Amino acid sequence: MVAVNQELDLLARIADLQRQIDDLRKRVGLSSAILANGLSIRTAEDGPRVEINSGAIEIVGDSTSPGAPHVNITADDDADHYARLWAALYGAGTQVDLSVRRASDGVIDGGKVLLWADAAVFAHQPDAGGEIMIGLGFPYGGLITIRGKWADYQSADPDDALFTGSVPFGSAGTGGVFSYGPTMASPMAPVTAVFDNPATPYAHVVSASSTTGFTVLFAASSNGPYEINFWCFRQ
Repeated sequence: MVAVNQELDLLARIADLQRQIDDLRKRVGLSSAILANGLSIRTAEDGPRVEINSGAIEIVGDSTSPGAPHVNITADDDADHYARLWAALYGAGTQVDLSVRRASDGVIDGGKVLLWADAAVFAHQPDAGGEIMIGLGFPYGGLITIRGKWADYQSADPDDALFTGSVPFGSAGTGGVFSYGPTMASPMAPVTAVFDNPATPYAHVVSASSTTGFTVLFAASSNGPYEINFWCFRQ
């Protein structure tokens, strides 16, 4: 008659059950894990990969290919757009791109940030056109480039740095009074240009200025329709 060590048999069954549980967790996805030596996830031995270690998370791939290393971020309640963060080789250096893209075809259709070692771009690029952009060192090294249009006599915010506009008048006159809308947080400095009938520069002065608006006064009454253009910067 053979004696059975029930204690050892129970331990073996427990170990087997633990292996099954571990296998099940791998199949459905780990809820958490502690990896002492980091983690590497890749599609092939030499393909794109994600490296996770104690110092950083790295996404590595062929930066010259159309599918350069990138992360797509999608909101559950937005089926039309997603955000893409990616890095690619641009000239001799790396370009980092963060942009809002259309879900149907991946075309940029919203905000965009481009970063290089020596330049940066902050822009809004709707697919319909009409890009608004501030380039720092791009496309001209060491210079600031701005594309788009300024607001045209729109009510300001008290902290706005600029207040701009172009206001036409249909008949002869002696000037105009302009309001910022709110009271500005600090004094504004109006820079003005007046054109008479309709493209001749006309002598004038800024006769009054405060945190609520300014007044333009002509040297003499204009001969006909005129236009007052202004660019006011906050001091």
